[in-house]
Amino acid sequence: MKIDLYNHEPRYNSWKEHASKKDYIEGNLTKKNSDTLLKYIFDMEVGANVSLLSKKGGRSFMRLNTIRTRLTQLFIMFQGKDIPDITKITEKQLQNFFANMRNGTIKNKLGEKYKSTADYVKTFKAFWHWYMKVSKKKEKLITDVTTELDSSRDEKPKWVYLDEDQMKLLLEKCEPRYKPFLSFLYDSGARVTESFSLLVQDIHEEKNIVYVNIRDETSKTFGRKIKLLLCGKDLLEYIKRSELKPEDRLFGFSPEYTNRYLGELAKQLFGDKDSKAGAKYSDLSMYDFRHNSCCYWIKRYKNNTGLMFRFGWKTEKYILYYSEFLGMRDLISQEDLYIDITKTELEKQLDEQSKQVISLQTAQTEMQKEFEKTKKRLKITSKGDRMARAFVERILENRPEVRRAVEKAMEREELEKQNKKSHK
Repeated sequence: MKIDLYNHEPRYNSWKEHASKKDYIEGNLTKKNSDTLLKYIFDMEVGANVSLLSKKGGRSFMRLNTIRTRLTQLFIMFQGKDIPDITKITEKQLQNFFANMRNGTIKNKLGEKYKSTADYVKTFKAFWHWYMKVSKKKEKLITDVTTELDSSRDEKPKWVYLDEDQMKLLLEKCEPRYKPFLSFLYDSGARVTESFSLLVQDIHEEKNIVYVNIRDETSKTFGRKIKLLLCGKDLLEYIKRSELKPEDRLFGFSPEYTNRYLGELAKQLFGDKDSKAGAKYSDLSMYDFRHNSCCYWIKRYKNNTGLMFRFGWKTEKYILYYSEFLGMRDLISQEDLYIDITKTELEKQLDEQSKQVISLQTAQTEMQKEFEKTKKRLKITSKGDRMARAFVERILENRPEVRRAVEKAMEREELEKQNKKSHK
């Protein structure tokens, strides 16, 4: 079963218990906005009234908590702009609001510019399309006021990049109890939730190679069985040393404490400066290991299909998103200049030349055998050798390549005779 790292389910159920009570009002929302929000959240829990283009089925507890938090925040901000009923908002009001959020006029709780305006836009769009659908069922047509909203990302989230030497140093300097886990994250490239959901029985060895089986029910996309070529043997030793049973969780660390420890360690080793991926070393977290794992394996897989399978991706766009091609170098060779057709033609020519060489070698061998037979049959003496050579010369006038082979054979024979004389 997929582990709930951040207790999304109990958090949602606890909230729902209170929200289901009569006259409940969410946060500082107006009664109208609160009622609208609750209806939407409860529909999303079971997958009711979703858009035709949206994923069918109920939303995850993590998603439900995120929707509730974001929409509550948006509704409160709209109330501050004299919009007590969110269903009455206009297209112009929405455009101005999200434009100001994107350009920094509207700031977050820390007084900083929002880095994820697109996420808020998408959340509101989904809500509004739900509202349009439930209104249509009541034979009330609602205009789509979200069609002109910009849902493109402002900037790609920053992350911490470590080159291979830095990663090696970090794994050497980290506390021994963390090393198997961090080595696994770097080797496998598995998602954090996938890693924490692993059982000991998901690790096994075949023909001296260690594999991890990421099960379908624990993966965000699809299950997969991958090789652990960097940490496999150490992981088996960790399991044995820890006396873990097949049904035990492979890793049992606190995500919050682990991330805090990683940030402190990276700051100690590399300073509190920006890494090549934009984030400070002190911001290093477990999630950055998936990025760095991609940077490691992208240079070693021969094709994108194998890399995508290892990381559980269905499209190639995530290769750039996770690696940004950091640490890459130009590996083009002179041979790569030849296109496939040219290479095929060259291969044909080489194959034809190889056949000619084999044919010549065969002819040389046969001619030498015939020459030896002729010498024995005629009982050629040293004087007769000269006659034989003249005879062969006439035969081989049109076969210069075979003539050279015969000459070499004669030279070897002469050299052997001289050697015998010198021994006597």
